[in-house]
Amino acid sequence: MSDLVYASREAGALGAKITGAGGGGCMYALAPGKQTEVATAIKIAGGVPMITKISREGLRIEDVI
Repeated sequence: MSDLVYASREAGALGAKITGAGGGGCMYALAPGKQTEVATAIKIAGGVPMITKISREGLRIEDVI
């Protein structure tokens, strides 16, 4: 996981953090304007990137079939 954080920072992320119980399995990176570059770096480092956006909408519940 640390490799993903380092790769994110080197690709231009402002910051990155490992999250989850026991350090486990997830991380996020703040990369405004560098999302594609950071996602590519995460993938090259062995991670599975998922680009998300911050919304002002609030909580939304959706049914997934």
